Amino acid sequence: MHHLVGILGAAAVMVCGRFNVALSAGNLMSEWTSFPMNHRWRMIKHKMTDSPWYMVVNGIFFFGYLFVRVIFMALLLLRNYQI
Repeated sequence: MHHLVGILGAAAVMVCGRFNVALSAGNLMSEWTSFPMNHRWRMIKHKMTDSPWYMVVNGIFFFGYLFVRVIFMALLLLRNYQI
């Protein structure tokens, strides 16, 4: 779903060039979920999944990914098409 929304965002930027700034800012915001994703990956690689912090980092990644990359980006695309 995330890649589909990203591809639609890139297509919207090409079609509606004047909204490039808003969509680019939205894509930049979506990259902030990479921090907990990378931290979660490192915890898995270093076998730290028994730590209670693993579930905290995993939750931050999951909800951040769901909100920013799926819901927020879909709403941003919808708003772009409404304008």
